[in-house]
Amino acid sequence: MRFLVYVPFCMIATVAGVSAQVTPQFNFSFTAGEPRGAFAEHLRSDGYGFNVFGGIAVDGTPLAVGLLGSLYVYGNERRLEPLSANIPDIVLEVETENYIVSGHLVARLQPDLGRVRLFADGLLGFNHLFTETSLEQEGHFGLDLDDDRIVSSTNIRDTALSYGVGGGVSVRVYRNQIAAIRIVLATRYLVGGNAKYLLPGAIDRAGGVATLHTDRSKTNLLTTSLGIGFTFLQ
Repeated sequence: MRFLVYVPFCMIATVAGVSAQVTPQFNFSFTAGEPRGAFAEHLRSDGYGFNVFGGIAVDGTPLAVGLLGSLYVYGNERRLEPLSANIPDIVLEVETENYIVSGHLVARLQPDLGRVRLFADGLLGFNHLFTETSLEQEGHFGLDLDDDRIVSSTNIRDTALSYGVGGGVSVRVYRNQIAAIRIVLATRYLVGGNAKYLLPGAIDRAGGVATLHTDRSKTNLLTTSLGIGFTFLQ
């Protein structure tokens, strides 16, 4: 597994040593994160969200480097509560959401095969898991606007190292003198270190006290994403 950690650094050093023009790339994808290994034994639901990739490809080579940021929601609870025992006719909505935010440095091999392009990734970064509870106006329809959210608090947070490999395919669907547009499909296996987190429904509320029942395990994820990519031409 050490090889997987060193791959991004070796490839970035290679890119840095190449004197050539670079081509910017940007991808936005909807993604699903499936817990694997010990993480799956605790968390039995997938996370859903999106990821954003931005990077540069070195012209004339199959090498590219960039950053991948991802956000997954793996749990959501909503309930209605009166403002207070003395004001039961004003009802507010309490929402608890479980998140995984990850960031990875990506080193990519992507031979230029024309309209269809295969790619392979080496990744090194982190997983950040946290649970947040917020008090909002009733009937905000799930939009966390500043006017709707009254107050919020993070119940728990923890961060772990993450690294892995992945690959995918991008298909060019449009091109002009400025940019090429591609449909991008990717899957990645990410080995995540130990972290503490809350499962959906793991907060007991009784007698005015919130009790957190935390879990701890490795945070391995198998991710699948589908989105749109832009390559900006020189």
